[in-house]
Amino acid sequence: MSIEALINKGVVQLNVPSQQSEQRTIVIVGCARGGTSIPAGMLNKLGVPMFAVSPPVFEDVNLSNAFEEKDDKRLKKIIKKYNAEDTWAWKRPSALNYLDLVESKLRNPYFVYIFRDIMSVANRNKISMGLDLVGCMQSAIHDYQKMVDFIRVSKSPALICSSEKAKQYPEEFLESLIEFCGLNVSHQQKSSAIQFVEPEPSIYLDKSRINLSHGQIGNVRDSRVNGWAAWQYRQEAVEVELIINGKVKAVTLATDWREHAKDKPNMRSGECGFTFDLSEFNIKAGEVIRTRVVGDIKDLRNSPYTITGDNLVKDKSNKDAGS
Repeated sequence: MSIEALINKGVVQLNVPSQQSEQRTIVIVGCARGGTSIPAGMLNKLGVPMFAVSPPVFEDVNLSNAFEEKDDKRLKKIIKKYNAEDTWAWKRPSALNYLDLVESKLRNPYFVYIFRDIMSVANRNKISMGLDLVGCMQSAIHDYQKMVDFIRVSKSPALICSSEKAKQYPEEFLESLIEFCGLNVSHQQKSSAIQFVEPEPSIYLDKSRINLSHGQIGNVRDSRVNGWAAWQYRQEAVEVELIINGKVKAVTLATDWREHAKDKPNMRSGECGFTFDLSEFNIKAGEVIRTRVVGDIKDLRNSPYTITGDNLVKDKSNKDAGS
């Protein structure tokens, strides 16, 4: 035995039958912020069908809602449609709460279990969601206990993985994943899957935080700044700050009506507009303004904005629609 064989690369297979079916349903399980996006993203890059998903999270809300709302009729319909593919994958961290149901409903499930150290899980929740560190550590322990309890009694094939080791040995993890899922992939697909694995992927860090906002400066005229802003994942109104030449000069609540946003839930059904009156600050052409949601780390779209003389000209025909 060589020293190489003694290295812990963080991947173990259980319950894999000697004769395997070509039809497999890959179920990715782990606690929230526990690294489930790693195998999900890799499988996506390898061409495995994952329905109604998009990066960086790769979660199929349709199937997940059917499970969690216990809508058996819709669940059967979705699964029947997906089973047109010999192999397809589904990721849902909260599925750890109903793994026995998942095992009974899905065709030939192959479970990929991801484990990440509890401090990393908890600290990610603290950073991204503003949650209590110790409470999140306790929750992670409970979630992992549910997974271990199920692994102990389940007869379904299992790939048990370490999130940290997957990042340390991405090539080995990828080969284990390909073998476990019974995939035939190209060199280019493998290369794309390897490139997907990053120690701290910036897109995921940005998109998965609770204080992610969106919005824009719509127009600047008649000495006024009009725009809209809202949280991506929360319904309460946001506060928007006006920054002039690097200093916060005013803060307002974005609750004004915007007609163009009325049918969009993540824009508060229209009540997401804001206005700042620049005449209060004696601003001049050439100065720079910025707008940002209080608590976010990024400016709104079209910010920063350099003021021109035209922005300060009074225009009694000023309209806010579309701002």
